[in-house]
Amino acid sequence: MLIVEFKTTTAGFDLFKECVEKDDMTEFYDYVVKRIISGLKRQTSRTISYTEYPLSSAVKGYVPICLYTDEEILSRISHFNINDIKSIIKNTSDPDQVKRLIKLWQDSMI
Repeated sequence: MLIVEFKTTTAGFDLFKECVEKDDMTEFYDYVVKRIISGLKRQTSRTISYTEYPLSSAVKGYVPICLYTDEEILSRISHFNINDIKSIIKNTSDPDQVKRLIKLWQDSMI
């Protein structure tokens, strides 16, 4: 997947060239790790069907909220109360995911 990205976009390859010229590969390694994690999350979220793992699994702390797409959350979140949302937040360690959940919850009320 990462190799395909290097073939189709120049951002990763340009960063690699810059890092080689500076003789400091730290920034490139960070880029590669982020791309790998992003790809794994994307593939995992495709694997996890929200019918097989409903949002109630996130309430119970069985499935992290980051593995659900925005559409999956929006389609189910209106069925949950404030205590359910609190449980998901309590089980979520990433502040960005908490912000995302709150925004989606607010959007579902409009």
